Amino acid sequence: MKKNKNKIIVPDTSAIINGTILDICNKTIKGFKIIVPIAVLDELQAQASKNREHGFIGLKELTAIKNFCLKNKIEFTYSGDLPSMEDIKLSDSGRMDARIKEVAKQNSGTLVTSDYVQALVAEAEGVDVNYVPKDIKTKGLKFEKFFKRIL
Repeated sequence: MKKNKNKIIVPDTSAIINGTILDICNKTIKGFKIIVPIAVLDELQAQASKNREHGFIGLKELTAIKNFCLKNKIEFTYSGDLPSMEDIKLSDSGRMDARIKEVAKQNSGTLVTSDYVQALVAEAEGVDVNYVPKDIKTKGLKFEKFFKRIL
């Protein structure tokens, strides 16, 4: 992660869902605070309400992050406005990502994301960004047992 005087972490939805933020918490322990954009919470809730697994995963991960922060006396807050109906309709074209980046800008924080496009746009806008690619498991997958190894 880039050095940020204030050590403010602003996660986007992708960084919460894939466990990046909790990993950062476990490695960093102290000297930072986390500001979660309201747009992230709203997006996770909407996904869970539609019975989409990543919505539930994200909400559970967010709860784990909050509990970690409480236990370790790390400041954890929500910031930003609730997305409008227009924001929701335009979410596929990056409107929610823009709201999330805005929270990072307003708080002089580091946007943490696993979304490559989000990272590129944030960097182009001058937002401090930490791009953490998703860790894609390629070995030890359950379906491998159905195939014979041919060498």
